[in-house]
Formats: sequence, C-alpha cells, structure tokens
Amino acid sequence: KDVVNEINEVINNNETYHEDMIEEEHEYHEDDSEGLDVYLNEGNTDDEGAYEHNYDNDDVNDDSEDIEDVHEDRTTRTRYSLRNIQQPPGSHHFIAESGQAHSSKSYFAPINPMDFTGVQMSAKKGIKMLGNRAIEALQAEYQQLHDKKVFTPMKVEVLTFEQRKNALRSVNIIAEKRCGRIKGRTCADGRPQRGIFDEIETKSPTMSTDAFMLTTLIEAYEKRDVATADVTGAYLNADMDTFTLMKLSGFTVGIMCNIDKRYKDYVSKEKGKDVLYLRLDKALYGCVKSALLWYELFANTIKEIGFKINPYDPCVANMDINGSQCTVAWYVDDTKISHKDPEVVTSIIKQLEERFGKMTVKRGKSHSFLGMNIEYKEDGSATINMKQYIDEAI
Repeated sequence: KDVVNEINEVINNNETYHEDMIEEEHEYHEDDSEGLDVYLNEGNTDDEGAYEHNYDNDDVNDDSEDIEDVHEDRTTRTRYSLRNIQQPPGSHHFIAESGQAHSSKSYFAPINPMDFTGVQMSAKKGIKMLGNRAIEALQAEYQQLHDKKVFTPMKVEVLTFEQRKNALRSVNIIAEKRCGRIKGRTCADGRPQRGIFDEIETKSPTMSTDAFMLTTLIEAYEKRDVATADVTGAYLNADMDTFTLMKLSGFTVGIMCNIDKRYKDYVSKEKGKDVLYLRLDKALYGCVKSALLWYELFANTIKEIGFKINPYDPCVANMDINGSQCTVAWYVDDTKISHKDPEVVTSIIKQLEERFGKMTVKRGKSHSFLGMNIEYKEDGSATINMKQYIDEAI
C-alpha cells in the first residue's frame, strides 16, 4: 500500500512539473526572444554567411502552443505507462488503478528513466535557463542527425498540400543526465501517424523478464564472460520504409542552416515564418514504426553473423562457437553478449560495431543493465537488484 502511495505521488509530481513547464512557456516574451538570438547573433557573428532570422513574440507563442500539446499528451502517457505497459525486465508486475498487482505480458517500449530522474525541459526553457550550454547541446544533436544522413531537405514546391498538412512536427528537449552533462534530444511528434498503420506494422518485441532471468542464470552457472553494450543512436541506423515528412520552424531552421548552408535553399515562408521540410530517410525517434524498423535491422544483422533467433523469445539469439553456446539478448538498443571464451565475446562486439559504429561496452563481473545491477559470483551464482533505480524513481 505504501509503494502504491509513493508511485501515485510520483505521478502527481510529474503532472505538476509539466503543468508548471507549460505555464512558464507562455510567460516567455522578450526574455525568451533574446535567449533564442544568442545562437544566431552571439555564437555565429564570425561565421561568414551565417543564417539570420529575427525572432519575435509570435515565434515564441506559436511554438509554445505546440509544446503545450506535446506535454499534455506526455502527461497522459506517463500515467498510462506506470499502470498499463510492461515494466523493464526485473519487474514482474504493474500497478493498477485499484492498487492491485497484475502480471503483464505486453510488448511495448520501456518507461524512459529520464521521465523520473534528472532534469528534462523544453528547448526554449533550456535556452533561457542554461544559455549557450543548451544551444550547444541542440547544435550537437542536429549535427549528429545531419552527419548520419537522417533526412533530406525538400523544396516546398514539390510537396502537395496533403503532404505539408500531414508533416510531423519536431520536438526538441534539453535533458540533464545523471552525470550532469547537458544533452539535446530531437524526435518527431508521431501522434498524427496513429491510426494510419495496423498494430502489426508498428509493434516491436522486447526481451521478456523470463528470458532475461534465464540467460543471466545460464551465464552465471557456466561462468561465461559477459559484456553489456549500448548502440548509440540505434534507431538512426534503420532506414525509413515509408514517405515521412518532418517540419522544422523557428530557431531550429537557423541551426540547420548554420550546420550546412545548403539548407538555406529549401527554407520557405508560412504565415511570415521560416519553415524547413525534411524527408526522413532514417527511423527517427517518435515515428510509430521506428522501434520495429530497428528491431528488424538488428535481428537480421545477428542472423547474418550466424545466430539463430530463439523460438520462445524473439530478442534472444544463440550460436554454437568452438563447442560452446554464445548468446545475444537485447532490449531495444541495450545488448547482453556472453560466451565462455572472452575472445569470442570480443569478436561479436567487433562485428556489431562494424555495422552500427562504436558501442558503449562494459566487461567484467559487474553490470548495469536496464536499471538493474547484476553481479556475477565465482560460485556460479548471480545477484540482481534495482535499489538505485527504485530510489531514483521515488
């Protein structure tokens, strides 16, 4: 009962946080406009041909309405997530409205720990509070998207009215990670895509709790060498398989034009404001098909290496190497690789990095995986706890 009360308190605090965020967005007037000008007027005065745009209060208020829509939806999804979708492996139940515990077998994306830990805010609030640090974080995020060839600019003349009408808005977030680093995050507002595709076209599997526990038990019993790895910008490795258009407006247009001056040729005006349309070539976060496209890409890559997908869990794959079983188990972009021979594990990591780029890899007896702390013991056992994750959530 106490746990249920604590979770409800977290939900209420989260909703109050977003309500405060929305209210503050509407208070941005001259101060906010000045904050946006930092990027264009202070950070790029020495850059020959830097993109220029004068932001007024209408720019700010326009974007505030978009942000309000997103945060209203986000608040609703937070309440829904805590009570109805599958928790990360290691948690066997979810909390229902009545406070009763029920088993969950759904295959959905996990709750993002950043919803409950660290600091996360809209781009405009981030710029007002953090100044150049927030601007540099957004610059780095858009630079990464540009470098990974996530999108192609489109001239407005070649787009139909319906295509422009259905273009997805970009959502920009500033997040402060646990280590204190400021990170910019950009995703598409995929809400307009709901209802366009059947559930089977968007539903992506994730590793079950049973599969996680069983693979960890086997690794401990066989005293395997274990590596956990994270694929950086995982979704952006997958190609988008349908025509998807995203619309940038406001200060993000200026950021893109300073990253590459060629974007200037694609900027158009709508209601007196600068707009940039981008065709998504990669599975950007927020699009309803992105998770499934990433799963299919990773699963096919594993099979090309020689692994066979486990018939009982589509996020576990096995392969016999040098007379012993090698296992790859993954949950979206977090991966666990194990084999008795450390050199085999190293070889699998290298093959994955050849396809997806440098990964964040942890080797040894202690691992942090999906909010769980795993400790492999010399006696063939393993301990798993989520104390830190629970403390942060509360």
